[in-house]
Amino acid sequence: MHMSAAQGNWIAFQHSAPDGLDTDVCAAGSIDQVLIFRADKESFEIRSSDKSWSMTAGQQGAVTIAAGNYSKTFNMEAESDTMLSTSVGSIELSDLFAALDKSASAIVTYGKKTVRHVSLAGSTKVLNSFRACVASSGFGDLGKAAGPSNSPF
Repeated sequence: MHMSAAQGNWIAFQHSAPDGLDTDVCAAGSIDQVLIFRADKESFEIRSSDKSWSMTAGQQGAVTIAAGNYSKTFNMEAESDTMLSTSVGSIELSDLFAALDKSASAIVTYGKKTVRHVSLAGSTKVLNSFRACVASSGFGDLGKAAGPSNSPF
């Protein structure tokens, strides 16, 4: 796995197949792991992780992601004691990215108990890298990247 972009609180990675020729996983997320996006030829996922959590694998709950006028609740499942995930379609992920592109921060609410704020500083460059990885790997189309193509940011 190698880093394809990093800026602010955000980082993107891509993983190559054993032959080293094709990318088999694209990933991007906040360094604090509140929001993580993963794509491969099978699916798109939204993940969230916290090392202080102690969940039972398979435990489920509602997680709401809000940014600007966007707010959507996802049913997420514990993949491990510290990570939640859900599969989403490319349109759902495109809609979320469009909202993140226009916002300075996002709010992630877990059930009715826990709220975490995520700075989106640096996310534009990283999510653009993720979109490019997804497109070039043939995993799908996540919409037009934010900002002008020649932006230094």
